[in-house]
Amino acid sequence: MLNSLKKKIRIDELSGLQLFQLVRYGSLLLISIVLAKSGLDLESFGRYELIIFIAGAVSFFWLTGIIQSLLPLYKNSDAFGKTTKDKGGPELFNAFFLLLVFALAGALLIILVAYSMPGVVEERLSMGLVPFLAAFVVFQAPSSLAEYIYVLRKKGTRAVLYGLIAFGVQILAVSIPAIMGLELRWILTGLVGSALLRFIWVIILLAGTSRLSLSRAFIKEHLHLGLPIMLSVLLSGSASYIDGFIVTGYFDEDVFAVFRNGARELPLVALLAHALSSALVPKFNEMEPGSALAMIKERSLPLIKILFPFSLVLVIASYYLFPIFYDDRFYDSAGVFNLYLLLVITRLVFPQTILIGLKRTRILVLASALELVLNIALSLVLVRVWGIRGVALATVIAYAFERGFLISWIKIKLKIDPGQYIHTGKHLAWSAAIIAVYVLVELLLGSG
Repeated sequence: MLNSLKKKIRIDELSGLQLFQLVRYGSLLLISIVLAKSGLDLESFGRYELIIFIAGAVSFFWLTGIIQSLLPLYKNSDAFGKTTKDKGGPELFNAFFLLLVFALAGALLIILVAYSMPGVVEERLSMGLVPFLAAFVVFQAPSSLAEYIYVLRKKGTRAVLYGLIAFGVQILAVSIPAIMGLELRWILTGLVGSALLRFIWVIILLAGTSRLSLSRAFIKEHLHLGLPIMLSVLLSGSASYIDGFIVTGYFDEDVFAVFRNGARELPLVALLAHALSSALVPKFNEMEPGSALAMIKERSLPLIKILFPFSLVLVIASYYLFPIFYDDRFYDSAGVFNLYLLLVITRLVFPQTILIGLKRTRILVLASALELVLNIALSLVLVRVWGIRGVALATVIAYAFERGFLISWIKIKLKIDPGQYIHTGKHLAWSAAIIAVYVLVELLLGSG
């Protein structure tokens, strides 16, 4: 019976990474709920969230760049060639070394900034919490390699099991001190301690899966491929912060709060799409490009069938849900949120996967730069026409331009037709449907 169940529920490296990301996101959400319900004072809760935010802001771009550029290099680098033994070349160890160096640099930057502006830090965070923040960055970022070790070694089930154990420990380590009524330092001790355990587990994994030797040639190759991805992610990721500054420049704090509560992309879409993209990149090493393209098309179809209908239902329901989850003051947040739901159209096409898999990453920087410039220009124009919805619409248009630019570049330069990796008919049909529903809902319920 157990074997029959395993056959029905097949977890490969692609679905394994997607499930892992859902577990990770679910644990963060559960921790936030527990902290909110535990009686923790709002100041401490805010400082906890600020530490998580700063740690992400300091590391998101280089962490993504290093991980994403490792995927096409694993067992297929110029420095080591194609390694086929079970315990392969030193790629994983060198990637860990890079992650650790960047993490230490990020922690050092945090400490230097904190001690150069003690007044600001004391007001917003407290100087006594800076060591917790620095330590969390050092342990958290390199430990993110663990799930990708499982993915690269095609251990999808182990990736899910690792996620359940690792983030189960994190939930307990953070929640128990909060429920006991202990002060924030103990909660952060649990957070850092759980990150340290994941850090130690990565080292154990590396000892069994990679030769522990540094290679300047590989590090140079890795950075050559990864730096454009880092810059691309940094440019693209800065758009949300710029949107916030534009809104604050035109409106007061109340309107900004309405915008921020609505300006949230559906996490399920972003997480599953990113996980699928990451898991598919190594396929360009393992099979012919045509087969890898066909796999992108095949594995994106379930996401189209699930995420488009789910997003469409949320477009219809959001104007009813926001007043329930928040209150009537945030009714207009639903109009912003509905526009961000349209990003499902661009998230479920994967030109970036092809470019990273084929090691053609430099074009990603140009695409992200053009996206950012277009986003800023359109936001400044549309905010005068449609208020905070105009800023959100600018983001949707800019994202669509970036995907269209990459799809066109791949077709012109690499001679790869979009139909080879996109379910064009289904994607266009669902895109038209969700746009039509959005327009209808906005006309009937929207107040903008």
